[in-house]
Order: sequence, then C-alpha cells, then structure tokens
Amino acid sequence: ALSGPGEADLVALGSVLSACEAVSAWRHALALLSGRRTRGANIILYNSTISACAKSNLWELSLQLFAEAQRQLQLTVISYNSVLYACEICGQWSQALLLLAKLEGSTLQ
Repeated sequence: ALSGPGEADLVALGSVLSACEAVSAWRHALALLSGRRTRGANIILYNSTISACAKSNLWELSLQLFAEAQRQLQLTVISYNSVLYACEICGQWSQALLLLAKLEGSTLQ
C-alpha cells in the first residue's frame, strides 16, 4: 500500500524510468529525474537513470549521477552495479576498480 499521493507519483515515475532504461532513452530519463530532484528523487529513480545512461555508453554521466546520489541518498548494491556496468561497457577499468574498492569499504552486503 502506498503511504501518500507523492509516493504514487514516484512509483509511476519509476516505471517510466525503467522503460527509458530498457530502450536507452537516457535524455528522457535524465529530464524526468531532473524534474524530481527538487521534490525528492529516490535511489530507484537514480539507479534507473544511471542504467539508461550506461546503456548509451555515457559512463561519465553515469558517474556524475552516482556521485550526486551518494551525496543525497543511501546507495544500494544496484547503484554500484549500474555504474560498474557503465564503466565495463565503455572500457573504463580504472574507474571500475576505484568503485569496487569503494564498495568493499562500504557497509553494503
């Protein structure tokens, strides 16, 4: 059950962002996330946008979104997986290794 009207909006937006991710519509995903930043984006919205950028070979943008999410929210294993995928498909192994080291030092399981 949803706890309030804002939560319903986040659920619907999450579904739209997942669709954007599936078709690599990173511009649309980024615009939707940008529209939610001031009203409270959650980690699921960030993860979907990071993945949409990753599927479009935009590893630097994925890293920027990851860093932004890290400053504001509790990261998840999915957050790391999404940004590591971006590094992998773009051949950014040094960035991937830095992220893995950060993940090992975190409290995520």
